[in-house]
Amino acid sequence: MNQVRVIGVGSPVANDQLGWQAINVLEQAQVLNKIPEQIDLCCSDRPGAGLLSLFENFSCVLLIDAIASSENSDGVLRLEKEDLLLNPTTVSSHAFGVAEALTLGDKLGLLPEKIILYGYAANGTGLFSQQQVQQLASVLIEELQTLQ
Repeated sequence: MNQVRVIGVGSPVANDQLGWQAINVLEQAQVLNKIPEQIDLCCSDRPGAGLLSLFENFSCVLLIDAIASSENSDGVLRLEKEDLLLNPTTVSSHAFGVAEALTLGDKLGLLPEKIILYGYAANGTGLFSQQQVQQLASVLIEELQTLQ
């Protein structure tokens, strides 16, 4: 069983590229040995319930996405599995998104031991600066170094 997977959620071409952009930065970091090569990095284009199949064989999954949040925060948001399952309606910026997939996965017993969602509060445009993407990637690199 692979231990850790990082999934960038969103769209590679629309205004929801945060997850994809962060994965690109993490792939570069992996090449530079800043994160272990056994960490699995992937992206998924608005997967809906299909997100659950991406959890198979992983005990820890880090998700990256824009987060629908009432918090007025300019910084990186970090929500653990318990937070996501407790209040799923305030997380996803998609019609059937991360929160709904996690709720379904919980009911079906398909979730890995550890799930953490990282991102920024959705800003209405779905666009994030390169500085925000770099900051998010830095936080993820630190997290990935502690998981090994």
